[in-house]
Amino acid sequence: PKTKMKVPTVEKTTVRVLLLQHSLSGETNTATHEFIRGLEDGVRDQHNLVVDLVEQRIQTQPAFDFPWNFWSFFAVMPETVDPFVHNKDSQHWQVEKPSLDTPVESSSPNISTKKKNNMFDLVVLGWQTWFLSPSLPVRMAVNDPDYQHLLQQAPVLMIGTHRNMWHRASRTLRQELDAHAHANIVGSINFVQSSAFLVSVVKTLRWQLGGKIESSGATNAKDQAYAEGLDFANQYKEDGSWPVAYEAGKPYSETLAFLEDVWFPVKKTASSLMGAFPPDSVGRCVITVAYLPLILSAIVFLVPPILFVGTVTRGAAD
Repeated sequence: PKTKMKVPTVEKTTVRVLLLQHSLSGETNTATHEFIRGLEDGVRDQHNLVVDLVEQRIQTQPAFDFPWNFWSFFAVMPETVDPFVHNKDSQHWQVEKPSLDTPVESSSPNISTKKKNNMFDLVVLGWQTWFLSPSLPVRMAVNDPDYQHLLQQAPVLMIGTHRNMWHRASRTLRQELDAHAHANIVGSINFVQSSAFLVSVVKTLRWQLGGKIESSGATNAKDQAYAEGLDFANQYKEDGSWPVAYEAGKPYSETLAFLEDVWFPVKKTASSLMGAFPPDSVGRCVITVAYLPLILSAIVFLVPPILFVGTVTRGAAD
């Protein structure tokens, strides 16, 4: 009788990881690379595996400058907040080609055919919050067919660096990863500035407009990101799967979530009005000037009482 030849099993020796990110100031780049370093050490020491890393930066044409100037900072708000503004009549935007890339097309990923045709074991998506929304380059990538090919059915771990308010942006990015890229989101890690709200506003302006990166609490996440990489590697299973619903980082305040829900409709309305005009146009500048007193008044007079009530309420609950 014929005997069946036993097919030898091939022992897994590598974990293929795609690092897909946009990093303007370098904060996100620091956090993701420290996470990857922890992941590499973790899977090597705990599972005797080697990380096969492919990195793809999300680029835009033209590229964003850092630090921003005052007008360029607010000029990008309509396309970031309202996808309708970004997606409308592309011919209009080619004609009114702005000096700032709003809206723009994502560059196609520079990744070999071999990598594109094989599922990555993990995709680490580095992102950040702009105007209570996912940053425009990351959002464009998630909605771009070439990037969607890389993300489809892949285990995706989101790593974000933020100021105080990021929860709505995280929820939006999750929804778009699921609906447009059909990604398998395995978790989210968020590194957040630890300052009080008003201090955070001042630091954000120094960071965005002056390039004072050292003033940001998110830059202190270096050691924490490495530790998260080790912890994530510790939960890697022998069947090649990752932990489900992995969450790490600073717990989100319900008061800040309430503030986001109150303020986002105002921001979206302003974005729709600004988006009716091309970037760098007089019309957009006029609406921006009219919007600034509203946001400053809210920061000074509306936010502090809400934060105070939220603090008192939490204290009473405890």
